[in-house]
Parts: sequence; C-alpha cells; structure tokens
Amino acid sequence: MGRRLRTSISVEQARRLLAATEDSPRDYALIATLLYTGARCNEATSLNVGDIDFRQQTVFIRKAKGGKQRLLSLHPQLAATLEPYLSTIPAFPDSALFWSRNGRRLSNRQVRRLVSALGRRIGVPWLDTHTLRHTFASQLLEVSVDLKTIQQLLGHASLGTTEIYLHPTMERLREAVERLEF
Repeated sequence: MGRRLRTSISVEQARRLLAATEDSPRDYALIATLLYTGARCNEATSLNVGDIDFRQQTVFIRKAKGGKQRLLSLHPQLAATLEPYLSTIPAFPDSALFWSRNGRRLSNRQVRRLVSALGRRIGVPWLDTHTLRHTFASQLLEVSVDLKTIQQLLGHASLGTTEIYLHPTMERLREAVERLEF
C-alpha cells in the first residue's frame, strides 16, 4: 500500500488541539508556535528565548533545514501566548525556549510524541508535527496569501516544494469552480 498523503487539519481541529494543552503552559506555547510559525519540529526545539523579539515582533529561525536561517513575523496571538509562558522558564537569551520536565531542552522525539498523543486525544490519530506545518501553509492559502510569500515563510527554495504543502479546503475548491461562467 502507498504512503498516506500529507494533509492539514482544519481551524476547528487546530483550536481543539490548542484547547487540549491548556493545562500546560509549555505545551500550549509549543503547539501555538508550530501553528503560527510553520516551523519544523527541529526548528521549534532549537528556538532560544532570545529568538523571540517582542519589540520587533519577530521570530528568528536560526537552525532551519539546509543550514539556512529565516525571520518570521510574530503573530499577536503567539506573542500573547509566549509572554506569560516566558515567566515560567529561565529567560536568558541563549537558553532554550522549550524545556523538558528533566530540565533539558525539549527533544524532537518528545515533541513528536506529544503531538501524536494530542492528536489521538482530539480525534485526529494521524496527526504529526509536519501536519502542523502543512496546516500553517494551507491556512495562509485560505486567507489568500500569495504563493511566493508562503514559500518565503516556509523557507523553501522552490515554489514546487511549497505547492506540496497547500491543501485547499473543499469549500475553496467549490468556490473556484463556481466562478466559472461559459
């Protein structure tokens, strides 16, 4: 049997995912970071406190795929989530943004397990961290962000790679077809 095609989750599922983490400020901040930045798992676990600039409203991804770096806009909702979370951790600029319970930087494996468990809890058993990246891209498409901008936000060299991440909703597909007039 072939591999399952990557997809994205709906806005409602994303809200349920965030709600499932409300008892843990760290988990809530982590899931919000993945959803609002489109960061890969390793990019999120590599974030340091100093990579979040509330004054400039930016998130600096310093360890992106291929040794690249990129600067993202800090979404107001993510800023509102991260500010109170930062008061719960050591807030030195070069300290990890996300800590494990044993006092070390949260690992990619721990994040993947967390997202998988949360997915099962909200009724999306196939959820993984990369699906959240697809969700970020697909939601940008849904709010009519142009492909070149989505490409830059994801840090892709090729527009073809970006297109793999875009999953228009059935509603969007229906609206596109309904625009036709012969």
